[in-house]
Amino acid sequence: MGGSTDPILAGVVRDDVVESVHILDAVVVDAHERVVFAAGEPEHTLYWRSALKPIQASVCIAQGWRPDGDEQIAIACASHNAEEAHLAAVRSIFDSAGLSQDALRCPPALPLSPLVAAHAGAPARILRDCSGKHAAFLATCVARDWPLDTYLDPAHPLQRAIVARASELTGEAASTGVDGCGAPTPAGRLRAIAAAFGRGIAGDPHVHRSMRAHPFLVAGTGRVDTAVMQATGGDLVLKGGAEGLMCFASPAAGLAGAVKARDGSARAVAPATVAVLVRTGLLGEPLPAALAEYAAPPVLGGGEARGTVQIQRFSG
Repeated sequence: MGGSTDPILAGVVRDDVVESVHILDAVVVDAHERVVFAAGEPEHTLYWRSALKPIQASVCIAQGWRPDGDEQIAIACASHNAEEAHLAAVRSIFDSAGLSQDALRCPPALPLSPLVAAHAGAPARILRDCSGKHAAFLATCVARDWPLDTYLDPAHPLQRAIVARASELTGEAASTGVDGCGAPTPAGRLRAIAAAFGRGIAGDPHVHRSMRAHPFLVAGTGRVDTAVMQATGGDLVLKGGAEGLMCFASPAAGLAGAVKARDGSARAVAPATVAVLVRTGLLGEPLPAALAEYAAPPVLGGGEARGTVQIQRFSG
């Protein structure tokens, strides 16, 4: 099942007309890295983007960061909405490390959430969805007495350690690009990233526990990774990344997977992810009511629902 199969197709249906179609690849592997489900091209190469954050947080801890509570670890793993709970958790990392937010080197941004952004004022570094990760980077540098100004440089010891860990988890040398926040981001095949995400989560119970304990901090209101973790018991964790990527893992079930939209749009990632989780038994049926809007997100017209984003082909 490692080769090409039919990809997932998600249609954007408005007033009974399929207005657009998104194509998605997906793969799920077991604890022995055997492919148990595949759709599309699981060997396609892409960047980890923010799906790497749990691994980055784990490396920060291994390199000497001593987080003050699970909330700090969860926000280090986050692509957050910059809601108040998120900003409070980021600030707590700076307070614990004795640092000022001025040390941040991620570009200023408005919050990911349009509702939050409408009241945020001017773009700011702490409002960027990656600011928790950057705070953890800086706290690690303080713990190790490493340079602060160059913490995003690929040659910085922390970034070298992160790329080395990604390469170890995927079992292949990682070429790197630059993420939107300015941090190095390794590339890998979708199947390898799915397996590596599962190994990384299973290998760091502290990070795993923190994400499960504080799913709201990992993303926020209206976000599928937060919603699925809030709606489910057990140990399933999800982490999204830019360009339409979603990774997930359940160490207890021995399964890990990834979904990737070929066009980079996030619009169809939620319904495709929910469909894959149901197919592989990580989400039970009937689907929890709280996840209905993610399984078929509404398409709005004039502020009212005029259709949905719905899965149209799902063979695998």
